[in-house]
Amino acid sequence: MKRTASILILFLSITNLFAQSEKINFKTFEKDYMVEILPEGQKKTLNDFVGTKGPQDIFAYSIGKYEVTQELYQAVMGTNPSEFKGPKLPVEQVTWYDAVYFCNELTKVTMGAENCCYTITDISKNDDGNITRATVTWEQSKKGYRLPTEAEWEMAARGGTKGGWDYEYSGSNSVGEIAWYGGNSNDKTHDVGTKQPNKAGLYDMSGNVWEWCWNTWTWSEDSSDRVFRGGSWDINLYEYFCTVSYRNDGYPDSRYDDLGFRVCRSL
Repeated sequence: MKRTASILILFLSITNLFAQSEKINFKTFEKDYMVEILPEGQKKTLNDFVGTKGPQDIFAYSIGKYEVTQELYQAVMGTNPSEFKGPKLPVEQVTWYDAVYFCNELTKVTMGAENCCYTITDISKNDDGNITRATVTWEQSKKGYRLPTEAEWEMAARGGTKGGWDYEYSGSNSVGEIAWYGGNSNDKTHDVGTKQPNKAGLYDMSGNVWEWCWNTWTWSEDSSDRVFRGGSWDINLYEYFCTVSYRNDGYPDSRYDDLGFRVCRSL
């Protein structure tokens, strides 16, 4: 009986926590949640990109002001896989496949299915119903929500066209000003947007949770691993992992309690 009561109290507390979250207005999602990094009709070549493919041409795009929160993920997907619970906390424990699937679902509720960027086929799932393998194709003419390329992520993290390219972290040379990282996180995630933004007005590009990108580590179509950037709250990580130049990668079906994502959109 005591155990049943404890479970009920836990359920009610979590239910009450998410009842306090704000309702997502999908009609104004672009205005409320996205930041224009490169205006429509413009192009920038990123010559000092730290990836392995050399100079990258970047075309007009916007990117999420915040990492995808649990309240947004819940509103779109009807579920929340996160280890740490809270409406304004970044969603984590999401795979790369989860992230691209979310992007399509967000596009459907904000812009319509005809604007979805990704075609997902050849899907294999485990006994829990999670995708373990799939073929994901990006139709680049589509204007729906998607993951940023690694070059787009780095340009945004460095402040876009607003300055701050020489900062070691996203918006500062002092990691504690702009990031929840091992030195101040108390071994957990924190509400998005509670640290100082970078010059482009983006929060948590350094720290809190790592962020999935579209690209593979080697840029090879034969490679299955995917890049994530930005560092995280993990108490065991060095500050260097939160720099705008640090790269990390994992299998697309990997899920960790310090790994999430933010969305992007071509303009």
